Amino acid sequence: MSGKALEDYPGLVELRRHTAPSALYDAVSWVPRPNFHHSAVSQRILADLEVWTKSAFESDDFTMRWLHGTEESGKSVLAQELAKTCAKADSLAGTFFFSNFDAKRNTCQCICATIALQMVSFIPGLRPIVDGVVSKNPSVLATSLECQFEELVTKPWLQVLEASNSDAAFEDVYNPSKRLKTSETGYVSGASPSINTRTLILDGLDECASADELGHLLSVLSDTIQKRVLPLRILVTSRQEPYIISMLRKPCTRNVCRWIPLDDTYQASCEVRALVQAHLGRIVQRHSRSVPNIPRLWPSPEQIEILVQKATGNFSYLAMVVKYVGEDGAAPADRLDLVLEANPDVEEVSPSTMLDALYRHILLSQKNLPLLLQILGALITQDILDENFQDRWKLSRLSFITDFLQIPFETLAEVLSGIHCFFRDSSPFESDLHFGNESIPDFLRSQKRSRNGFVEVEVHHDSLAQLCLEILTAKPPSQPQLSLCTRYEYAYHHWVYHSMYAKGTPQLLMSLEAFDVYAMATRRVWGVNWWGCELQTLAEFLSNIYQVWLRFLSISPKGQRLLQHFYALCAFGFLLTVRCKDGQAEEVPVSLTSKFYEDHMPKFYLECHLLSELALSTIRSVPPHSIEAEISPLKPKQHSGIVKMKWLR
Repeated sequence: MSGKALEDYPGLVELRRHTAPSALYDAVSWVPRPNFHHSAVSQRILADLEVWTKSAFESDDFTMRWLHGTEESGKSVLAQELAKTCAKADSLAGTFFFSNFDAKRNTCQCICATIALQMVSFIPGLRPIVDGVVSKNPSVLATSLECQFEELVTKPWLQVLEASNSDAAFEDVYNPSKRLKTSETGYVSGASPSINTRTLILDGLDECASADELGHLLSVLSDTIQKRVLPLRILVTSRQEPYIISMLRKPCTRNVCRWIPLDDTYQASCEVRALVQAHLGRIVQRHSRSVPNIPRLWPSPEQIEILVQKATGNFSYLAMVVKYVGEDGAAPADRLDLVLEANPDVEEVSPSTMLDALYRHILLSQKNLPLLLQILGALITQDILDENFQDRWKLSRLSFITDFLQIPFETLAEVLSGIHCFFRDSSPFESDLHFGNESIPDFLRSQKRSRNGFVEVEVHHDSLAQLCLEILTAKPPSQPQLSLCTRYEYAYHHWVYHSMYAKGTPQLLMSLEAFDVYAMATRRVWGVNWWGCELQTLAEFLSNIYQVWLRFLSISPKGQRLLQHFYALCAFGFLLTVRCKDGQAEEVPVSLTSKFYEDHMPKFYLECHLLSELALSTIRSVPPHSIEAEISPLKPKQHSGIVKMKWLR
């Protein structure tokens, strides 16, 4: 201190007894760290923070910064470097470096006294005022954090500002463009140090032993800067602990604090901030006439900052937000409010959980959620079908919903109106109901992530398998409409697929028990196009039937008893009856064994066996239109239990 020594101020001497000298940025206890993180990210962050401390105070919407990173990421060193810069420019309010190894630095009890003692050295006019406060009422040093900060920092500083010609001082602080003279660093030259915008640096919040004390401190600081009565900026640093995140998410802090990640996502966060401003600006232009209630200053700086925090450098999150907020027919301001309300559990904060929280919020805000989940579940079942399926049967995903599930297009459009952002193009129908990316069905399939929006795909396969069996059991229309024909063809070709992936409810088991697999096998004799006997198609069907039986045998103790006709067809064989138009009939017993369906056995062997069994049958030489074929169970006397496989040699 210049002028009078500290000993000349009894109150300041008492104040010093309650400080933590080792908490200062230039304390002797500081050990030089030669391995300072000179990465491009660290240098960029330090440069941005230096610009921030020198920027115009009145245009700063976020006068608090939270620098967060992992242990040994360089937070403390960066904070020390910034403190040196501010001290050199006479813009430092004070520093406090927490440490869990120091009894005075792992608590907030000394922090107000430590800050106040530093400020009286930076601002000479504070010395007699703070000295008087402590001398008259020494017990102030034992009061609450709020009271100490008010009595030792806020009130004395305001008193000095008022004494320094308040009008000119505040004009100088809040309207720097009107300053008569500034230094090369951008700070006031010749003006009282009390009116310089100053920066308070608090490092290592996570090393404070009491979370309650820390929460109280952050509340006091955020309340002070929200009032904007002091030209004060605050930098805090810590690891990204859940309880600190929770504190900084409170409304009193969230609206004044910008989060800075000390990792590779920092550059991404800067880019996200710029993209948010650009994309939402275009949404305003596009919706300005159709949606007149968009606020003039939308989105606000606070809303942009919250989005950046939520994105944590994740551009997928940003893309989903922009798509959701900007959907045609939506109210952008209302949609953005919904986005900002979507928060994950504190202990699960990460880029992926932020995206999950957004998905959940969008999904659960829909009116007809049960029907929506039915549609989404049905669409997910289509994702793993053979890609040639659509080319072969001309059934699009949209037709699958409207024709097969028979959900009217108008109903479908209404149900999907609030989740266009889940699909690839601006309209779900332009993309034929294809999801925008794999993260969406992955999210829906996970109960832990989607919760009340969970899509249990096995249950949807179960329902679809039952619907297929119901359609196939009914008599096919003689002259069906295209949609009915498509519906029947889908059921015919994919009932096995859905049964294999189904959960296996008692209802499905009963439907399979009642299903006539022999009648279905009869259709498979002629293959796909009814050009002739296609044993490859029949062999594939028999193999699928066996797999369905095996599937339900493994998941239900009743499976073997209920699906004996499945097993009998595949493992014992069948009777092929061929009737010609002249009235003649031919019966060909075909013996089979379960060995054909073992994992190591190629399906080609089953085809060869069928060819051998039917080699002399009329069905191999006569076109389908001149005969009728029927597959039925083998009669007991026709099944010898022995299958000859000479062709295997």
